[in-house]
Amino acid sequence: MGVKRMAMLGVLLLAATGCGTATAVKPPEAGWTENYAAAMTQAQQEHKQLLLNFTGSDWCPPCQALDRTVLDSEAFKQWAAGKYVLVTLDYPSHKQQDEATKARNQDLQKQFKIEGYPTIIITDAQGKELTRTVGFNEKQTAQAWIADMDAALKKGGAS
Repeated sequence: MGVKRMAMLGVLLLAATGCGTATAVKPPEAGWTENYAAAMTQAQQEHKQLLLNFTGSDWCPPCQALDRTVLDSEAFKQWAAGKYVLVTLDYPSHKQQDEATKARNQDLQKQFKIEGYPTIIITDAQGKELTRTVGFNEKQTAQAWIADMDAALKKGGAS
């Protein structure tokens, strides 16, 4: 196989897999779901709370910073493990979503009265809000964010 053919094959493989494209959009990570109803069922069965991440994954710099700094961190993964069912509710500008997901997310946006992004809400297994945080300070560490959430949960209110 010639060099030109191999180069073309490489380009085709990158295009087919989506690699090599610059984008902030990423699929939900392992351990995250986009299905709120299934997450509630799981939380009830496993006696866990829900952590809802209302995000604008492809247009919201604070959302992207929260993902990088906190939600993708080992500290967060350890903190959340065994306690929370993790749900991403995305409101993208460019990323394609099926109509059912869009409609479901719009309903949840209204239900939880989302006024800014990112918004993190922790609920009990029945969906009753326990605490929320809106926005993200990009200078905050994962450990500091976790401590703030723990303090808000103990206090029983918004952070």
